[in-house]
Formats: sequence, structure tokens, C-alpha cells
Amino acid sequence: MTFHPATLSLLALTALLLVGCPGGGAEPEGAAALGGGDPAGGPGSYVALEGSWDAPTCLTSLGEHLYGFDGTTLYKVQASGAYTELEGSWSAPGAIAALDGSLFAFDGGTLYKVDPSSGASEALGEAWSAPGALAALDGSLYAFDGGTLYKVDPSSGSYVELEGSWTEPSGLTALGEALFAFDGETLYRVDPSSGAFEALEGSWGAPKGLAAVGGSLYAFDGSALYRVDPTSGAFTSLEGTWDSPRCMTGLGGALFAIDGSTLYKVQVE
Repeated sequence: MTFHPATLSLLALTALLLVGCPGGGAEPEGAAALGGGDPAGGPGSYVALEGSWDAPTCLTSLGEHLYGFDGTTLYKVQASGAYTELEGSWSAPGAIAALDGSLFAFDGGTLYKVDPSSGASEALGEAWSAPGALAALDGSLYAFDGGTLYKVDPSSGSYVELEGSWTEPSGLTALGEALFAFDGETLYRVDPSSGAFEALEGSWGAPKGLAAVGGSLYAFDGSALYRVDPTSGAFTSLEGTWDSPRCMTGLGGALFAIDGSTLYKVQVE
């Protein structure tokens, strides 16, 4: 049975936490008990938030809220985990990012500008072939399409190709004045003006997700969450073991991540 946050009862939520995450394996080890406030442990400790997700694909943050797709529906999420369905029907939503008070998301080969209050959307620019990760920095959007990184005008959707060729790009995010992205097992720092990139130290196995909180980057690799130094690329594993992390984003000095069908708030300091 599928439960949505607007209708999930306390009894059903309690049962969910006792039996683990439906479709996503057991609840991650070290998860704190459900309740208010921050996780009680050290960096990497986390607390399960209310609600259950079926097929989450991506998360972003804007203002005091999270926004994420679950299947073909876009939700506005409170810090407690409670969420509200926004208007509109999506076919194959992909990456999502926030910039200057608006949301931007791919659906198939089209980029849309989305009203974060209602969910109303408008198509921007030309069609994309195989859009991937999406990020925002200094008034512009950046997106991968296949093995190419593009700089996108958020008002029109027009874009220009940046230099460089990528093989398996993923996890694009912004921190400070730079972009960061994985290509296969390597993390790169990218110049947003030219697209020129440099490899950072370290080798990753199967990195998934990339987000910035404070002055650090965070990424999953297998069942572990790592804090990454954006200058050198050196990384340190944080406490806790994850089952099937899907997506994450930063908000208010904390990291939020979905593992299986559950949204968690992760302490990073």
C-alpha cells in the first residue's frame, strides 16, 4: 500500500519505521528515533522524517523548503518531512535546481521554469537530447547533455556549450565560485566561465549524489556518506550505513537525503 504525507497517519508511520523502508531494504543503521530537533549523534548521524516516497528522483532546496519529484508528481516539502503536492503532471521528470526564487526542472528533453508556490510551469528554449544533472550558480543554470556541459540562460532557456568532453558525468553542484561534478570514478572542479576542469585527488567506486552544505561537499559511495574537501578532493567517511541512497540536497546547514522510501535529515557538523 502506498501512503502519501498528506494522508499518512501516525500509526502507519510507526509501522513503517518498525519494518523498514518498503522497496528500499532495511532502514539505514544508526538512524535516530523519529522526533523533533537535530540528530543527537556526530556528523553523519541522521533522523527519519515523516512521509513515505515511492519513486523519488531528485531533490533541491529553495527558501525554507525542499522540493522533489516522486514519480510524476512534484512536492513541496517542509523540514519535518511533511509535503504538499503541487499542480501539474510530469511525464519523465529528471534533474531539478533552484535559482532566483524559481525552480527549474527537466522533463524529457524540455527544460521548465516552475513556480515554487503552485507548481505551474512554462517550457523554456530548445529541446535537449539527453539532459542530465542540473545546477545553479551566479544567475545562470548549468546542465549536462550527454558528454557536454552547457551554460543556460534561465530567462529564455538558451544555452552555450562549454569546453571539455565528459564520459559519464553525474552529480553536478555548485560551491563558492566553482562547479563540481563526477565523471566516472573521479571528482572534478569546473570553471563555470569556460568549462575547464581539473581532477581532484581520490578515487571513487560508485559515487552517487553530490551536494554542498557550508563549505564542504557531500557524496555517497556505496553504503557510506563522505565529506569532501572542495580544494583538494580529500574525503572522510561519516558515521552510519546507508542502504540505497537516491538523492540529496542541503538546507539550513543540514543535509537531506532519501534512502529507499524515507527522507532523512543528516547532521553534518
